Amino acid sequence: VVPARLPAAVAALALASAACLWREVTSRARIAIVVTAVAVAAAWLAPGELRPSQFKPIRRVLDLPDALVVAARPGLHGWVQVVEAPALRPAPALSLEFAGEIPEQRAVFVNGLGHGSLLTPEAIRSPAWLDYTTDAVAFVAPKPRHVLLLENGPGGWAALAVRRGATRVTVVEPNRALVGLLTEGDAPLAPE
Repeated sequence: VVPARLPAAVAALALASAACLWREVTSRARIAIVVTAVAVAAAWLAPGELRPSQFKPIRRVLDLPDALVVAARPGLHGWVQVVEAPALRPAPALSLEFAGEIPEQRAVFVNGLGHGSLLTPEAIRSPAWLDYTTDAVAFVAPKPRHVLLLENGPGGWAALAVRRGATRVTVVEPNRALVGLLTEGDAPLAPE
């Protein structure tokens, strides 16, 4: 259920329990049940807009110029949203030694909290800035051929592993809504 429709879904459960008592209730109560059913149906058909709290990171990102939610999907782990903005260039744990330009990226949020970023195809072809992150230290000495990323979320680490010589990268992500949103469709959001 899309988060904006959750109130109507919960109200429908209460309405279903009231309908079970249809024969035992008065005619006034039956009228109230019917009116409530119409209101719940209207709330389901026109759920309105759900705006995140001012305290959620997604709210601050949506305040950037030309920011736009380009994809969203509800799931068991929460509401997954992908935001695009020209000024959005996340670079967590990037060293101050990096002197190049950080590529534009889409940001992924789960329940309004940052979950990672999506590299563009151009950024994947030349992810030099990833060599300046703290995660790059995993590839300095051993040069692993097979890499396993557990609950990593998006962020270009698979591209970093391939850049550092990995021939096989396995990503395990339990959030099926996130995986589906990033890999399904005509133009997947996660080209890596």
